[in-house]
Amino acid sequence: MKNFLNSFLGSLAALWVSVAIAGFLGILMLVVAVAGAAGSDTIEVRDDSVLLLDLNGTVTDRQQPIDIMSRLTGQIDQKFLPLNQILASLRHASDDDKIKGLFIKADGAAMGLLRPKPSLRPWPTSNRRANG
Repeated sequence: MKNFLNSFLGSLAALWVSVAIAGFLGILMLVVAVAGAAGSDTIEVRDDSVLLLDLNGTVTDRQQPIDIMSRLTGQIDQKFLPLNQILASLRHASDDDKIKGLFIKADGAAMGLLRPKPSLRPWPTSNRRANG
């Protein structure tokens, strides 16, 4: 009986130690994954840069809601470009002195009858070019 009790308690202790180690490693992996995904979203713009406006996709009026099940099953292969984000990016680029040009790539752009508001200031033309 004593031999059985020693063997049982030893197995129980080994089980708890292995669960504790696995839990610690799992939490550590989760922290590393979150830290890696958080990353930096800042982009460094060098002098004399050219902004590439790639309109390959469907331009929508606003950001479309995300359907989680369609994303998980891989049924969404269409790229949606919200018009308000495009205009905000152009507005921000027109104020940046490091951006010297604009290249518009509109291969396969599906825009329909969207009409942007006249809130977009004209692209400054002094020492800047726009190609498309």
